[in-house]
Amino acid sequence: MPEAENTSSAPAGHGYAADKQALESVALRILDDHVNHCVANALASGDPDIANEKTRELLDAVKRFNASR
Repeated sequence: MPEAENTSSAPAGHGYAADKQALESVALRILDDHVNHCVANALASGDPDIANEKTRELLDAVKRFNASR
């Protein structure tokens, strides 16, 4: 199979860095939405079990995000 011609003018590796930055931006938006809606609603509910569950979810998400960096 013939090799595809690289018509990009971006330096090698530039695409990867831009893609990673875009994915991190999306991850932060999802995390922000989770905190401002799910976690906030769970805390406001007054139910400690729901609040603990959403808090654990938040911490797990932060750990996954940090591990991916």
